[in-house]
Amino acid sequence: MRDQRPGYASALNSLNAQTGRLNQATIAIAADRNRSATASTELQQKSNQLATSVEWQAAARKRFVDLEALRAALGPWKASTDRLAEIRRQEATLNETLRGLRAAEPALQAQLDSNAPQQAALERVIADADRSQSELRQLLSQLQKHIADGNCPLCGFDHGSQDELVRHIQDQMTLDSAGTARTELAELRQRIREITRKLAGNREAQKSAQAQLTQLANDRITRDREINAWTNTADGLGLNASAGLTELTRQIAANSTEARKDIEDSNAAVKAAADAADAAKAALDALTKSVAQQESARTTVNTELERIRRGLTTLRSDPRLSGVTLDSSDDELNEAEQDRSGLLDELRQSHDTATKEQTRLQGLLDAEARIIAELTGQLPILRTRANENEQARKAIVARLADADLPEDSDEQELMGKLGEETQALARLRALHQRVASAEIGLDAATTAAALARLEATIAAKEKLVAEKKASRDTRKPWREYFAAIEKILSEEQAAAIANFTRQYGPRTSVIQRRLRSVYGFDDVEIIHRKSEISVTVKRHGVELRPVDYFSESQKQTLQLGLFLTACSGQNWSALAPVFLDDPVTHFDDLNIYALLDLIMGLLKSDFGTRQFIVSTCDEKFFQLARQKFNYLQDGVRFYRFRAIGEDGPLIERIGP
Repeated sequence: MRDQRPGYASALNSLNAQTGRLNQATIAIAADRNRSATASTELQQKSNQLATSVEWQAAARKRFVDLEALRAALGPWKASTDRLAEIRRQEATLNETLRGLRAAEPALQAQLDSNAPQQAALERVIADADRSQSELRQLLSQLQKHIADGNCPLCGFDHGSQDELVRHIQDQMTLDSAGTARTELAELRQRIREITRKLAGNREAQKSAQAQLTQLANDRITRDREINAWTNTADGLGLNASAGLTELTRQIAANSTEARKDIEDSNAAVKAAADAADAAKAALDALTKSVAQQESARTTVNTELERIRRGLTTLRSDPRLSGVTLDSSDDELNEAEQDRSGLLDELRQSHDTATKEQTRLQGLLDAEARIIAELTGQLPILRTRANENEQARKAIVARLADADLPEDSDEQELMGKLGEETQALARLRALHQRVASAEIGLDAATTAAALARLEATIAAKEKLVAEKKASRDTRKPWREYFAAIEKILSEEQAAAIANFTRQYGPRTSVIQRRLRSVYGFDDVEIIHRKSEISVTVKRHGVELRPVDYFSESQKQTLQLGLFLTACSGQNWSALAPVFLDDPVTHFDDLNIYALLDLIMGLLKSDFGTRQFIVSTCDEKFFQLARQKFNYLQDGVRFYRFRAIGEDGPLIERIGP
């Protein structure tokens, strides 16, 4: 103990010296921290000033861009204003026209409705007359079968000859008792068509006027929207939108000059604020570096103090110093030595007691071992929690690595990094504002160019539409001319078909009866509907379509009857042969006999000379025809097909 006393005194002196240095370092660090806080506050103020200047700069640029866009839209705004006034004038004119057309429509409809009953009455009169005339023609056709000389079987008048009587009967058959009604009906239909045309023209004009009004309304809404948008933009920029074009141009020019000056001033303010912020950041970085150096020095002093204190603690905690200290005198040390001898005896006794106590504690240790075994089972849970804590620590370390910070970063380093990121964010925001302003200007230029292209395209399309309308107007007279020709041709066609059905309808019925093809049905009738010919047959007074109820044989006889009717009425050529190619495919014997009798009757009729050429594959029909027509002698020829030769079919004549 006496040997350790010089070292103890030296350690005390070192402790006092290091404590003084530590106090000085702490005071210096506190002063630098205060200056750093002041510099950080100043940096924040400079950053705020920079952000304010950037916002001012962006607002000035946006105002300038808006004014330039407003200047570019000034011409279209004036055109839209003029067009809006023109639209309102056109709408007033069209509304007046539409009211006149709507007022005229009921009168035209009333005229059309008043003619409908008269048309129906005339059609009924004509239908009744046609039905009576058809029945009369059928009766006259039957009457011709009973004529043997010139005396009429009905009135007994002598017409001189059979041919003269037949001619009178034919004249009666061609009379049209409904001629006057047909003329009136044609005139009435012409009036109805004229009224219908006027009514359709009225409605078409209404549709056209309504369509034009709709188009004008849409154009007016679009123009109103454009004018309102332009006016709102002008009001938002502090301009008087109700002023004239010259005044607005002057206001826009003055505001553009002011906005350009604001841009220049804001650019200067942004540059000054950025320079001030950079200077404040440099000062803050210098103070931060100084604080870090002083913190490092204080850490070194603390480490040395801790080492000295541990040495003093080691010396003071020496077991041999029990009851005395290194600062004690020699007498105190002698007295302490005597006390230690007595204490040693006591310790020996205590050792024996401790041995016994050790035995007792061994039992307790065994109990604790069992408790440790139980806690070992809980070890996986604790390890899981430790792993979770380790994962959280790694996540924090990764975030620090992303921020380029070491794992042992303190609060000051984090605050410094946060300040750098704040400055970078402020610069990025300023850059974003500049890019946004550039994009707005680019969009305005692009929109103006697109508008110019669209206006040019619209002008070209309008010119093309005008040319097409002019071309259509030049062709309109020709279209009306050909429409009139088509109408005349349709009327002539309908009249020709009506005349054909009137003249040859009864003849078809007679020929059909002569062929004896249909039983259980009334006579076949031929009627006309506009430009079409329809064949109908009645059964118990109900009109039916032959194609729905006739057999194949009946259909063939009907077609043959129609064909022979057309052939008998052919008068446009002196060469009038009638060719029948195997006409008895589905005929029974009665139909075949009836066909041969009909051909004989047609050969003797007064409709004109006809030549019949009949071909058949039916041997029975061929033999019956030979027997039937042999009496004609030189007026008939029979041939039989033999084979096909090099020059065509080989046939031979039969009989003389």
